[in-house]
Amino acid sequence: MIRKQAVKHPITFSILVIFIFEIVMTAASLLLALFGPRFLVNNGDYLLQGSVECFVALAGIGLVALFGYNHIWTEKKKGLFAGLGIGGYLIFVQVVAFFQCATELVQRYNDTGTLTMQPGWKIAVYIICFLLVGFAEEVFFRGLIANFLFDKHAKNPAGVWTATIWSGLLFGLLHITNVLAADPSSALVQVIIVTAMGMTFTAVYYRTKNIWVVILLHAFNNIWAGFSTGFFEGASLADSLSSYSPANVIGAIPYIIVTIVLLRPKKLREVIDKEDNEELSIEQRIALYSKSKKSRSIAITVTVAICIVLFAASIILGGWINMSMFVSSDEILDYSISETWNGEDHFSETIEFTADKTDDYDLTIRSYPGDSKVYMTLIIVDSNGNEVFNKTYGGRCSEETSLVLNQGEDYVAAVSYDFSEVADDSEVNYILILEIED
Repeated sequence: MIRKQAVKHPITFSILVIFIFEIVMTAASLLLALFGPRFLVNNGDYLLQGSVECFVALAGIGLVALFGYNHIWTEKKKGLFAGLGIGGYLIFVQVVAFFQCATELVQRYNDTGTLTMQPGWKIAVYIICFLLVGFAEEVFFRGLIANFLFDKHAKNPAGVWTATIWSGLLFGLLHITNVLAADPSSALVQVIIVTAMGMTFTAVYYRTKNIWVVILLHAFNNIWAGFSTGFFEGASLADSLSSYSPANVIGAIPYIIVTIVLLRPKKLREVIDKEDNEELSIEQRIALYSKSKKSRSIAITVTVAICIVLFAASIILGGWINMSMFVSSDEILDYSISETWNGEDHFSETIEFTADKTDDYDLTIRSYPGDSKVYMTLIIVDSNGNEVFNKTYGGRCSEETSLVLNQGEDYVAAVSYDFSEVADDSEVNYILILEIED
C-alpha cells in the first residue's frame, strides 16, 4: 500500500525520504558528537562522518524494505563491468580529479617543502567513509527516489526524462545543507553541479538497473575528488567543500551532455516500461505522452529556475556582485579573509567600524578553519573599551546574532586565532566572514 502511494505521489514521498535522510544524519551527528567516544571527534572529519553514514545506510536499508523495493539488491539489467562501462564518463571525471589533486599536492610540496601522508588507518577510514556515503546516498536517491519517479513516469521517453530531471534536482538540493559546513558561495555552486551529476547517476541507473554500479561510481567519485584531504595532512572536508567558485558552474555542462547521450532515443526504448504500455490503447498512449511532455517541461523549468537563483546567490555571496549597487543597505562592516595558517600558535586581526545610527544590528559570523582543533575568538569593544560582544568558537561555525550599537560610536572588532592544538607541520586553510548590518 505504501509503495502504491509513493508511486502515485513521487515528489511528496521523495521529499519525505529526504527529510528522513536529514533527520537521521543530524541526529546521529549530534548524538555521536555529544555522547560518542572522544576518539570519533578528535581524529579528523572522516571517522565521525563514516560513523554517521552507518546509521544513514541502515535507515536506507529499512526504507527499501518498507517500500517494497528489496529487489534492487539483486536486480541487474546490466552486470557490474558493463554498468561501469555505461558510467564511463563518471570514471573519467574521477581520473581527472585524481590528477588535479596530485598537481595540487606537488604545488603544496614545492611551496612548503613538506608533504605528510595520513596514517594508514586514517586513509582506510577515509575510503570506508566514502564507500558508506556512496551506499547511503544511492540507496536513498536511486534505490528509492529514482524508483518512485520511474514507476510513476517511465511509460514513454518524455516520462523517463521527467523522472531523471526530478531525481537529479532532489539529489542536488540535498547538498544545500553544505552551506553550514563550508563557504556558502562554494556550497551553492556545488548544488548546481551535483544536480547535473545526479541526473547522470540516475541515467546510468535506469540504463543498468544495477544499484551496485551507481554505488561504486558514487563512492569512487568522492574518494578521488577529495584525494588530497583523505590521504595527506593539511586539508579537511571543509576545504574540499569550499573549493568551488561561481566559474566552476560550467562543470555541470558535461554531465548534462553525458545524460543526453545516455538517454538518447535508441537507449530510451530499452529503459521504458513496456509492460504497462501494452495495456493502453493508441488514444491512451497519445494522451499519456502529451501529459508526460507537460511534466517534462515543468521539471525542466523548475530545475533551470532553481539553478539560476542558486547561481545568482553564489556570485553575490562570492563577492562577484555587490548587492549595495542595487539595494539600499545599512551595512557597517563587511569583512572576509581566506588564508593559509602562518605557523603561529596565536595571532589576531583588528577591524574598525562606526555605527551610523543607534539601533539593533545583525551580526553574521562564519568561520571555516581547515582543522577542527582551531579556535577563533571575536571581541567587539566600543571607544571606551566596553565589550559589546565576546565569544569563542571551536572548529567550523555559522551564527547570526544581534548587537545594540550607538550612533557615531567607533568600534573595534578583534579576531584572535588559537592554533596551539594543530600539528606544527600542518598546512591549514581558514576562512572568516564577518558582517554587521541594520
